[in-house]
Amino acid sequence: MPLGDSITFGTYGSGDPRPSALVTGYRQPLYLSLTNSSYDVDFVGGLIAGQSATPAFDPEHEGHGGWTASQVAVTVYDWLVASQADIILLHIGTNNPTTSPIHVENILNEIDRYENDFNVDITVVLARIINRTFYNPRITIFNQNIEAMALDRVANGDDIIVVDMESALNYSTDMADNLHPNETGYTKMSNVWFAALDALFAACDPDVTPTPTIPPTTTATFTPTATPTFTPTATNTPTSGPSPTLTPTPTATSTPSITPTITATLIPTATSVGSCPGDMVSYWTLNETSGFLFADLSGDNDATFTGSGTPNYAVGQVGGALAFNGTTQTLHTAATANPTDEITVMAWINPSDLSRRDRGILSKADAFVFEVESVGSLLSLTLINGGSFDEFEPNVSSNQIGVGDWTFVAATFDGTTMVIYINGTAVGSKISSISAIGNSEEPYHIGWTSHIAFGTNRYFNGIIDDVAVYERALSAAEIAERYEDGLVGLSHCP
Repeated sequence: MPLGDSITFGTYGSGDPRPSALVTGYRQPLYLSLTNSSYDVDFVGGLIAGQSATPAFDPEHEGHGGWTASQVAVTVYDWLVASQADIILLHIGTNNPTTSPIHVENILNEIDRYENDFNVDITVVLARIINRTFYNPRITIFNQNIEAMALDRVANGDDIIVVDMESALNYSTDMADNLHPNETGYTKMSNVWFAALDALFAACDPDVTPTPTIPPTTTATFTPTATPTFTPTATNTPTSGPSPTLTPTPTATSTPSITPTITATLIPTATSVGSCPGDMVSYWTLNETSGFLFADLSGDNDATFTGSGTPNYAVGQVGGALAFNGTTQTLHTAATANPTDEITVMAWINPSDLSRRDRGILSKADAFVFEVESVGSLLSLTLINGGSFDEFEPNVSSNQIGVGDWTFVAATFDGTTMVIYINGTAVGSKISSISAIGNSEEPYHIGWTSHIAFGTNRYFNGIIDDVAVYERALSAAEIAERYEDGLVGLSHCP
């Protein structure tokens, strides 16, 4: 079972013009390498892609474009029930990357559960995943943690083979976009899978003399040719440092690469972008460079610019951003409902001036206010329900917003407790006197405190970027992950 995301599916990225019937990825050259070596193999899965490609191959798989490891963990048991597999080729973690192996470990736990329930044995060939055209150090750390976790499980009886995809590609020549390999890159991935499977099959059959291959539990050392630095720059492309040229050192002769010949006409088709988290209500990236309308990528709450002058498009922490003048300018949506039981609000902010009255980041009349207080430049969350409101602004040294600095700000409410976060770290919590947030059916406002009881002229002076609202209280680990994503220019939506 080829298992993973769009890399397993085999796309060349969001601009791939091929219909799915011609999308093959590493799966076609791998299948042909195996069958040309006289192995009788059956690819399984509930998805089909590449069925019209030539040479023909078995097109079944479980490569789900845009899926994260946590999403795969929820469903992999059912996929195994539907499509029994002896071996799983697992390449997962590209979408919403984190350094933690926990979600991949959950996938392995679900595979173990299936094995126990059905009294079967499955070998998992687990990949250190490929990196990106623009090198992301978090993926290297993720891969190191994945391997350490896998080897611990092997020591406790799990049947896992670790293969190193990260070192297999030359990121200057083997990538179709920032995330996906081109045909050459997929062929190199195929060679890595084949080396592990060839050694595994030969070990199972004493009559077969193994072809010298990379030992399946050995991984190459991945060292960038330059030490990356991570300083946001004036570009809308994630800037995570120099893009190293990664040239793996072969330890043995690999099976010759098989380049499929595609004879069908390529017909451009619409390709959907990765989806936002299901519990994200609204997400304004503020990446626009013209016009007065700012899209909500996760909901239907597009925002309109109002105030004097025209929008001042700026360089953000994650792509573009919007600069506000502090006196008249704001973004507002149409009247809409809001989360009432739980909520998370977050943004990147870079204030130009905090000397005047409290500065609104995101607010909604009769529901909540998320702002920077003037006294001590403290981050504040206020919950509102009818005539009652409860304001929380931790008066601690760690709750400080600086002028001219990018700061990741977030606040959560789980129905009982309010928590304030600065740069991914909780700086204070409070049991709220408000048990539910008012559903005000008022607009969201970005860059302004809208609640009438708090007075007027509470406009934000500075730059705001990547504003998001969730309908649940994210955990401290999730807040920290989103902060780390922003540091390397990653969006909240894959």
